Amino acid sequence: MCLFHSGKLDLAELGRKGGKARKRKQEEPGDRLERLAHAAIEELLVSPGNVTARASAARLVVDKLSASSPLSMELARRAAFEEMTAQMKAEMPAARAKLERLIESRADARARELTAELEKRAAEAEARLAEFAAGPASENHAPLGTRPS
Repeated sequence: MCLFHSGKLDLAELGRKGGKARKRKQEEPGDRLERLAHAAIEELLVSPGNVTARASAARLVVDKLSASSPLSMELARRAAFEEMTAQMKAEMPAARAKLERLIESRADARARELTAELEKRAAEAEARLAEFAAGPASENHAPLGTRPS
């Protein structure tokens, strides 16, 4: 007979053990790293040898732990964001002044273009008016109120 049908294995108990194992909280990778780091530091502190070397090794373990911690990554991200925000706020007045200068320069250029266009149109209108005031150049241009004969 096979192992399941021989009666040597209690399938109900096996199922309960599996359920209990699934219910247990899964260990986070950060928790495991922290536990290992604490154990390594404790071992370093009680080991014989140069005190400076032990302290340096403990510092290295703590640095490695903090570098891989999601919390330290989030803190670094926040610090970078705050630094960039502060830098942008500090640069805002200069950027605003530059933008105002650019807008003013463009507005002046556009005003000069429009003024030149208006002066050109005024000159054309004056030329037409002078031509009209000079009198008729041909029979087709009789003064108002008269008929050409």
